[in-house]
Amino acid sequence: MESGTEEIFKGRIEELDSMMRCDEEYVHQSERYHHCLEKMKELIGNDPDSQGVLYGLDEVVGEYSSRYGEVMYQYAFHDGMKVGLEHREYGNGQPGLSVMTKEDMADMIRAYDILCLLMVGTVVAPGMAKGLAEALNTFHAVIERNMLPSLKQEGCAEGYAILDDDKRGPEERARLLMGIKEEG
Repeated sequence: MESGTEEIFKGRIEELDSMMRCDEEYVHQSERYHHCLEKMKELIGNDPDSQGVLYGLDEVVGEYSSRYGEVMYQYAFHDGMKVGLEHREYGNGQPGLSVMTKEDMADMIRAYDILCLLMVGTVVAPGMAKGLAEALNTFHAVIERNMLPSLKQEGCAEGYAILDDDKRGPEERARLLMGIKEEG
């Protein structure tokens, strides 16, 4: 049984094959190959052993080329997915490193706000304070990884100014941190 990605690749390889038949350079190289093969057949003549070697070589080259193309397509597919996830365009066209949605970021900001309130608004045992500080550092790290690259300059001062601006709601801060254009 084929996996889902193998089925996708199989369908895409067929589409790629159709596209390649329209590529002038590919068609030219294919014609060159078949021309050379025909010349080899003429040179070999009717010798069954030589014909067997030539046909075997042709089959091996075809299988090799086909498998090479499939593996390269799979690599390119996975590489493209990786690059797409790592360098997706933010709302204002800046490249970044985020796969977090605005809603995810807003939830992170809500939790961050609660942790900040717990840290300053209550007296906590020393062990709990340490745990809250570690949790706060974790939230900082996740939010920082998903904010616009331009907000990460100079120790993320501009990004943290937005994050700590409690006059704005979590959704607005998320939008600003991620560079998502205002809706509507």
